[in-house]
Amino acid sequence: MGAIEDFAVTLLGTGSADMQNGAAKTDIYTVPEGHSCIVVFAVIHSPDGSLVGGLQYNLGSGVACDTWRQNISCNLMVNTTDYMVVHSRSVPPQVYTLEAEGNEIGILPIIGTIGARTATVALFGYLV
Repeated sequence: MGAIEDFAVTLLGTGSADMQNGAAKTDIYTVPEGHSCIVVFAVIHSPDGSLVGGLQYNLGSGVACDTWRQNISCNLMVNTTDYMVVHSRSVPPQVYTLEAEGNEIGILPIIGTIGARTATVALFGYLV
């Protein structure tokens, strides 16, 4: 039997992301050789301070991290105990592309927080 991520939705990767405006992409997970990946949801949690001003983040691969979800606002996360679940939109149905082997899936601030802030991002999905 293969690894659990080959047949069940599981935690693929987690990382501490820089949520500040102008910050570079934070890679969370690299799709392994011989597989594609279906991202099901992500959890953004435990910011080190208020994420007010963090109005637009992209989650996905590529330079713009725009292969999965775009325009995610973390502006309402103001406490260090806050978390939010980001999932595939279901209404209306959205079409996504399989993440190919070698793709580095991460988060990119488009309009990030004004001050230096970090948050943990956990990526969940499965391999095909």
